Amino acid sequence: MGNFRLSVQDESGQGETVSVSSLGSIIRRQASLGAKVAFADADRSVTFSEFRQRVDRLVDSFYRLGLRPSNRIALLSRNCVGAVECIAAAKAGFIAVPLNWRLAPSELVALLRDCAPSALVCDAPWADIANAELLNNVAVPIRIALG
Repeated sequence: MGNFRLSVQDESGQGETVSVSSLGSIIRRQASLGAKVAFADADRSVTFSEFRQRVDRLVDSFYRLGLRPSNRIALLSRNCVGAVECIAAAKAGFIAVPLNWRLAPSELVALLRDCAPSALVCDAPWADIANAELLNNVAVPIRIALG
């Protein structure tokens, strides 16, 4: 994989362009920003250093559950910190498959059948729907609820 360019700016608009080779290197680099808020949603926020720690713990959890690089992890969630953390777990080689929460259950079933994920991660509002309407129709070995 080749390097790509990332533009980094502070609050004043001052910045630099750096060369990075992976999502992991971006997360490591941004962790040096420490206590600055990286992501926030209506319920919580995480700093850059907390984000790196949380993503590392999530990757470890995925491994303990038996997931390995190149496994697809489907994500059914609205935009939230937990969703960003799941997508960032791709730094370990997992393939994040974000699903559009606005789709009808039958459309989600079709997408799940097509991508054949090894795991499905849902935020709380979608966990019951996933159990009742989606996973009865699709084999997904690992099911994880955020929150």
